[in-house]
Amino acid sequence: MLKAIAASDTFKKATVKGIPPDRMADRETVLRFFAFVLTDPYSYNEPEFDSFLSSRMKNLNEASEEQRAQLSRRFFLALTRGQLIFEKHAFRKYKNPKKRQPINKAIMEAWLVALDRISADDFLELYQNRTETLLSKWLDLNSNRDFENAVSQGTGDPKKVHLRFKAIESLVKETLND
Repeated sequence: MLKAIAASDTFKKATVKGIPPDRMADRETVLRFFAFVLTDPYSYNEPEFDSFLSSRMKNLNEASEEQRAQLSRRFFLALTRGQLIFEKHAFRKYKNPKKRQPINKAIMEAWLVALDRISADDFLELYQNRTETLLSKWLDLNSNRDFENAVSQGTGDPKKVHLRFKAIESLVKETLND
């Protein structure tokens, strides 16, 4: 399932082929979304991120075909939403609108989950406010030292996981409330 999603045209287009398949980095990126859909990010408290991902992989393997199909649909919807909002900057640090950064797995997982959790109406509002409000707030967040640290090093640390999910969720709520 992870291999098929990562090999899809939708995935490659949304990531601008920015996640290489070597060493299965592309599949890990997909798994990270599923892991935090299956486990609420705020209840994450694992000492070892790799073992957390392995446990969620086991959960996926035990899921029914219908459950996996539903998770796949949710992934593709969130992925498409991210691409529509951020275009070539989707799932990347955003410090200079003229320079595209590499894909960041921690940013991608948090944005995908945030975009998965909102309604179609909220997404439409977020999309309509992307240039005036959302991208400005996203640029500000990327200059926050704590956020930068939470998406750059030791990203499996529970405090950093909580911080990045909370920061992106708050950014979405603020944009919707503006």
